[in-house]
Amino acid sequence: MREPIKIVVILDGGLVQDILISSGQGEAYVLDYDVEGLDPEEIMTVAFSAGDNKPGDLPVMEEASVRHWDKLMTDPKFINRLERDFAEHEKLFEISG
Repeated sequence: MREPIKIVVILDGGLVQDILISSGQGEAYVLDYDVEGLDPEEIMTVAFSAGDNKPGDLPVMEEASVRHWDKLMTDPKFINRLERDFAEHEKLFEISG
């Protein structure tokens, strides 16, 4: 069985700074529904399904800003270390919690 690609989204102050992947190549789209204060050219209408995605369901239209990351940086060492550190962190809270 193939190991899934792991993705890390790096935020600072609520803004996406970078998106890392563990292997391969990829693209990402970041949607932000908080459009307050943005210029009109930074806002687009995004359609998404509401409900159970049954035939005939109408899409919900929502305003959002969208950023396209066409080249994601591959950094398996960083992601593996982060995954290991996170597992250790989780164990600490299982013991003390």
